[in-house]
Amino acid sequence: MSTHEDASLFRLKMLRERIQNFQPSKDAQFWEFSKDEILQIVGIDLYRSIRNDDRLWQEWLRRTNYFQSLAGDDNFLEGEKNAREATKKVAGILIKIIKSHPEGEDPKYGDMFFAEIKVDFPVEVDYPLPEKIEPYLKDENYFSIKDQGQFLVAPPYDVGIYHNCNKVMTQHQDVYHFVQRFVDTKLYDEIVRGKEEKENELAAAFQELAQAIEPLELFLLTDAKALHTRSFERVQLAAATFDDTVMGRHTKGFQSLEKDEKRIEEIRKAGIDVCDELAYALLLKIQGIEPKKKFRTENESKSVTVKVEPLRLKVSVPPVTAIAKMGRDTNTHSDDEAAWHVERNHLREIIVNENICIGKTDDGSVPDQIANILFENANSVFSRSNPEQSEFWKKIDDIKNQQKLPRLISDLGFKKNKNGENWKLIFFGTDGVSNDKFRFRNPVTWKHVREDGLLTPDEYSQREEAQD
Repeated sequence: MSTHEDASLFRLKMLRERIQNFQPSKDAQFWEFSKDEILQIVGIDLYRSIRNDDRLWQEWLRRTNYFQSLAGDDNFLEGEKNAREATKKVAGILIKIIKSHPEGEDPKYGDMFFAEIKVDFPVEVDYPLPEKIEPYLKDENYFSIKDQGQFLVAPPYDVGIYHNCNKVMTQHQDVYHFVQRFVDTKLYDEIVRGKEEKENELAAAFQELAQAIEPLELFLLTDAKALHTRSFERVQLAAATFDDTVMGRHTKGFQSLEKDEKRIEEIRKAGIDVCDELAYALLLKIQGIEPKKKFRTENESKSVTVKVEPLRLKVSVPPVTAIAKMGRDTNTHSDDEAAWHVERNHLREIIVNENICIGKTDDGSVPDQIANILFENANSVFSRSNPEQSEFWKKIDDIKNQQKLPRLISDLGFKKNKNGENWKLIFFGTDGVSNDKFRFRNPVTWKHVREDGLLTPDEYSQREEAQD
């Protein structure tokens, strides 16, 4: 049979055209119908075509089982071990530095670090920095690819519902990024800066951590991207909405799969990508060509990985100099220059730096009234202990009606997010918000960024790009 007569290739071509040409209805009345239609094309028609051809099914399994296979890969497991040891070393040094500062165990600094390990830190509780870092000293608190390997499908930074391989990497990256912010804080300035031995100790450990993270990125990002695992996961999720055994276990039909316009468009594009990948793999099989088993050479891997995770440090200078060149751009801005600002638009959305929507209020609601007060009184310190502000606090109490002010502020979007950004810390500082005192700072200057070790706009953009 000639290549163009292969039945599976023909079906993939037809399915690709159907998915490519599909246009969801812009009419709200027909949106639900068109949403289900694209899910059915991808989740039923495409998935069944793959399932019914053993050649396509083997290529499917090669991608969807990729992360499970890492659980038995000695090279990857050795990389996990090295990353744990490097992170433990950095954590130990950080704890020693922080505890030696008079304010080091003040809970107000706890928000500087977002822990991503097997220890739960409820967001409503303020923990001292050392307490949040100490779990990194124990091996049993680290995520491993072996934890739930059979459920791992998508690469890190994706929004997968049922995998945890992102944590295998981010648990180390979070410590890495924290060091980048920490060296700009007064805790570092007053205990370490200018003391060569202490500077060298942290810088050398930081360099080891950077190098230990790299092999994990090569497996979890570079190779996973070469296999297009993200697209295959989305097709799998679409299939699971109709058949709750697609994942190899009952999943209640993945009723929790978000079906908004953005997610449906992601699934549509994933369907096209999967058709292309499987058609290419099938052509290779028909022509008797074995697919590549290795996706990168040693020289290629570094340049590819740098594009995936641009914040990693490439050290070619002495350690102390390296600490000053870790990708943080804070020193290129004057103290009074705005790093972050937030405003409200006509839709009552709360927008950071003109394009990051962190929340939205309903006209006249309690959060809406609190937002009005915040934006009308930016940069003022309000405290119940100030008798001149009694009328202001009476107004606040009347509006919130026994509700907790910190909770209302969080409901506006000023809170910690799972990606690491902490809008409450950025706009309310290390003192945070209580029922008796707060200061809403807007704009947030580069002096604030340096003193509080805040996330920079460039760092936020790089994290967002890594997730695309």
